[in-house]
Amino acid sequence: MPDKKHKTTPIIQKTPDLCEWVELGVLSYKICTRQFECESCPLDRALRGYYDEMNDDTVEMARHHISAVSMSLAALKERLIKQQDEPVFVHPYHLWIRQIDENEVRIGIDELITTIMGSIDSIILPEKESQITRNKCCGEILQQECIFCIHAPVSGKVTRVNHDLLNMPNQLTYAPNDVGWMITVEPDNLEADLTDCYAGKSLTKWYCQEVEWLEIMLLTNIQQRYSEIGATLPDGGEPSLELKNYFPTNQYRHILSKLLGIASRNSNDIINV
Repeated sequence: MPDKKHKTTPIIQKTPDLCEWVELGVLSYKICTRQFECESCPLDRALRGYYDEMNDDTVEMARHHISAVSMSLAALKERLIKQQDEPVFVHPYHLWIRQIDENEVRIGIDELITTIMGSIDSIILPEKESQITRNKCCGEILQQECIFCIHAPVSGKVTRVNHDLLNMPNQLTYAPNDVGWMITVEPDNLEADLTDCYAGKSLTKWYCQEVEWLEIMLLTNIQQRYSEIGATLPDGGEPSLELKNYFPTNQYRHILSKLLGIASRNSNDIINV
């Protein structure tokens, strides 16, 4: 169990499933999914090292950043799992697929990716009538010094392109499930392409794993770089609304590349829940 030597006033009342770090005032909200077996929890390991290394003068600032990240991810998870009741499929590289008629699907980037990214500079999309191939690059997102390849979730002919994104690229990240859609496609074999995609309860389980993986990466990084982050965040070290600001550029590029399928993951990258 976590050391309670820096205990602060809880933000919300404890319930039987509430994580011990909420009781300590470090996290604002998190439900324990491990029957309080803290020794097997990667989040507990990350926070324990972080929390124990903070002196009394920096604990409150540290708690402020961790709590902000925790609340942001909890809200994100809640939005994502609501999609289990919607007619949507999500490719493992975080592209959503919605069937809009018998022979056409609409495609966009999911909210997990856009929440990390925040604002972008521009996007390159395939041309209308062009052919795209599943798991092959069909576009690019440009963000400062980073370029991220977008892998097609299905194979087929592009029937429409959202040209509004060329003039207003941030629609992609601020309204990814609405006006931020990218293209529509006439699939060659939709049934086969959806085989490895997530929907319903499997989508919820997968999203919970992805969000927990991201949470560990974020909190571990804060543990290692808190003093630097505090000096570089806007408004004198206030928590950032864009999660990318919690990573150095190289690590941010590495994490997005893994989530988007540009780089492969290994066993150390996967959180088992």
